[in-house]
Amino acid sequence: RARALGALTPAARSELLGAVFEHQNPDGGFGAARGYESDGFDTALALSALHDLGASADSRVRGAIVALAGLHVPEGGWALVPGRGASTLATAQVLRALHDWADVPEASALLAPAIAALSSRQTGDGGFGESPSTTNGTALALIALDRSGAPAGIVDPATAWLQRTQLAEG
Repeated sequence: RARALGALTPAARSELLGAVFEHQNPDGGFGAARGYESDGFDTALALSALHDLGASADSRVRGAIVALAGLHVPEGGWALVPGRGASTLATAQVLRALHDWADVPEASALLAPAIAALSSRQTGDGGFGESPSTTNGTALALIALDRSGAPAGIVDPATAWLQRTQLAEG
């Protein structure tokens, strides 16, 4: 990912940053497309893209992080679709974005709640998902939690679940 972005000219990088910011909603968040209601998943994806493109932690980035705080659902975590319950995929993506911007106080304040919310979504079989566990949910959660320094009691069962469910052809 970084290698491909490194090949961008400064003008192309600036154009891409502008294109991402054009989709930012007045509440600071991002939705699935311009004009769509902000949600945690799309806001996190936009924040990760902005980080990878070298955006500074200006008021627009901070606004997106503040929007994430407001998009946190009451039961913990973030929804994939506005108005719905917490999603493993959205919460894992939010945690990844928060790590990208961990040096920003607004993001660092959300790290512990995001780690706790995602950790609580681990199912009894060791995987992650909306019950049942899914490969995508488990892999994304494992990447985010491993980056958080999650304990072996969380990481090992998730790794074992992925190994158990891997198909013979890879």
